[in-house]
Amino acid sequence: MLKKIFVFLGVVAILSGVSIVVRNSQLKSTNDTELITKTPTPSLIQTSTTIPTPTTNFLDIPVGKPVLYFYPIRTTDIIVKLGLLIHDEITIPSYGPNGWYIRAFTDGSLKDLQPKLTNCDHIDIYRHGSEYAKKACKKNIYPYIYWTGHVPNQYPKQQYGWYVSKKDVKKFLENTLTKIGFTPTEKNDMVSYWAPKLQSIHPESNWYRISFLQTEEVNDFIPMTISPRPDTLYRIFMDYEALNDKPQQPILPQQLVPIIRDGFTVVEWGGLLEK
Repeated sequence: MLKKIFVFLGVVAILSGVSIVVRNSQLKSTNDTELITKTPTPSLIQTSTTIPTPTTNFLDIPVGKPVLYFYPIRTTDIIVKLGLLIHDEITIPSYGPNGWYIRAFTDGSLKDLQPKLTNCDHIDIYRHGSEYAKKACKKNIYPYIYWTGHVPNQYPKQQYGWYVSKKDVKKFLENTLTKIGFTPTEKNDMVSYWAPKLQSIHPESNWYRISFLQTEEVNDFIPMTISPRPDTLYRIFMDYEALNDKPQQPILPQQLVPIIRDGFTVVEWGGLLEK
């Protein structure tokens, strides 16, 4: 019996002949706007490019822990705004009326510039994935933006991927993220969250079909505006299907695009929870 599940993870795909293709057009921004170090103004939000939202076949998709890393070439104040109204959400730091407003440092650390919106004492450190957050909130220095919630949008069907046995999930993720170009910290963050999460949702399953949405598909599924606009934006989203046994019919592997970090870079991974 097949149980359909999706997981918004980051990036996964090696082990059995994973192919990786470089497509600079998907990674490199075509906007030549220079980075700023002063506070963004509301007009910057309006002039940034937002991906159009699909208008048909809307579903209520539960998304689990998308994470956003920011690597500016110099200390930069940034506004991040989602293009959809997410509900039942948890955001760390808190999402304000105009989105997240953060100061990103060159080492990747983030300072919340609207800290009064986040009550550190209300953060659940026993929730898987947010164990770090209360300490980060108290110091007002975060490793990334974290959020989870339900996305009211059309979910793209995946036709390619890999069959991965339960015992190989962690190794599969680690090897794939390394080949794609995740840093050791990014890789550890994602694997430590999604490897146990993936297996805990259906502990009786012995195999998984794992597939990924890449930057352009994620832009359509979860539109997002970043001001100032990054030079490089890399988004990865994992879905999966829990299987009792490995299917006899083989599945064609995906071609995964590696990260090319050029200039102000933003990297996102996450996963879609069971619908």
